[in-house]
Amino acid sequence: MKSRREFLSHTLTGTAAMSLAAPGLLADSTTGKPPMRFIFIHKGNGLLPESLIPPSFDKQQLETEKGKEAFSADLDEHDLPQWMSPLAEHTKNMTILQGLSGKMCTTGHHTWCSSLGAFKANERLSSIKWATVDFELAKLFPSPFEHIELACFPNGGGNARGNINGIEKGFSARGAQQPNYAFGSPKVAIQELFKSVSANETQRTRYELERRMLQFLATNETDLAEQLNGVERTKVGNYAAAIQGIRGRNRRVD
Repeated sequence: MKSRREFLSHTLTGTAAMSLAAPGLLADSTTGKPPMRFIFIHKGNGLLPESLIPPSFDKQQLETEKGKEAFSADLDEHDLPQWMSPLAEHTKNMTILQGLSGKMCTTGHHTWCSSLGAFKANERLSSIKWATVDFELAKLFPSPFEHIELACFPNGGGNARGNINGIEKGFSARGAQQPNYAFGSPKVAIQELFKSVSANETQRTRYELERRMLQFLATNETDLAEQLNGVERTKVGNYAAAIQGIRGRNRRVD
C-alpha cells in the first residue's frame, strides 16, 4: 500500500498535468465541448472529515479511513453523504480528496483567504501573499467573466461584514495584497454583470456613466502610479489593474 505522502504526491502530480493541458480543455465551437469550470464552496467553519465519508463504505474501508491510511475508492460504486446527494449524478467528474493538512493556513476562528491560498491570512491586506487557487485556475481556463465570487454575508456583524444587497470584500485574492470583492447575492451579481444589456433604460444610462468613469479612473491611476515609488507605486498600480480588469470584463459582455 502506498504511503499517504506517495498517494498525495501522485494525485497532485496528475492534477498539475491536467493544468498544463488546460488549453485543450477550453470551449471548442467546432466540437461542441463545454468549457471547463471550477466551483469552490468556502464554508466558514470548515468541514469535518467524517462528513465526507460515503455511507456505503464497507467495514474494511471504514477501518482504513479511521486509521488515516492512504487508499482510493471509485465513487461510482458508492453513495454520497446525504448532504451531497444533489451532486450524485456528477460522480464521474468528482473527486473527494481527504488528508490534506490545514495547519499551514490556521489563523483562528476566521481564515479569510487562507484556505484557498494555502497561507496564513487575516483581514489585513499585507497578509495576502499571492493569488488564491480559484484565480489561478481562472487564468488557465478563461471565460467571459473570468471569476465570480458570491458570498453569504452575516447580518449581525462578525469578522466578515457585508449585506446581501451589496458588494463587499470576499475570501479570494487575485494577487498579493489584492483581495477580491464578492457579490452579496446572485441577484446583485446578475444586475452588475449584465447591466450593459439590461432592458431597463435607467440601468443602461447608469452603466454608460460608470463606463466613462472607469475609463477616467484607469488612465488617472496608471499615470499616478508612474509618478510613485516602492509600496505606494505597487498599491496604486494594483488599483489601476483592477479597474482595467473590470473594463475588460465589461467589453466582453458588450
